[in-house]
Amino acid sequence: MFKKLLLITILAYSTMNANNFRDGIIAFKKNDFMQAKQSFKKAITKDKVISASYMLGRMYLHGKGVNVNLNKAIKLLGYAYSYGNIPAGCYLSEAHIRNDKKVYLAAEGVKRGMAINLPYCEKIFMMWRAYNSDLITFPSSLQKQFLKK
Repeated sequence: MFKKLLLITILAYSTMNANNFRDGIIAFKKNDFMQAKQSFKKAITKDKVISASYMLGRMYLHGKGVNVNLNKAIKLLGYAYSYGNIPAGCYLSEAHIRNDKKVYLAAEGVKRGMAINLPYCEKIFMMWRAYNSDLITFPSSLQKQFLKK
């Protein structure tokens, strides 16, 4: 009897954990970014779902339902990337380029993403190459235009 009760409790808890992230994805796809943000935050804090950090980081990077906040994006995407989320590395690279502070950190995420042919990483690689090709002759007005999402 105790084993059955324990199994039911574990299954119910597992299902609850998946719901916050799943709800966030559904809301994100419907462009309900406020709901997505709330669901992803719950999935991160309560459920410890790594992919929720990736999704919320993307939201902060591109201003989807939140103000663009590159520091938060870097923190969230870096966390997801450190746990093996390779696409998060591509977005983390973009965040470093757009943050214009530690551009040299952009190479690692792009390199791993391109190794498995992620198209978004190729786009970020081209951004990184253009940014690094000649910072002196690359006008700041073009940099700002180029680095917009």
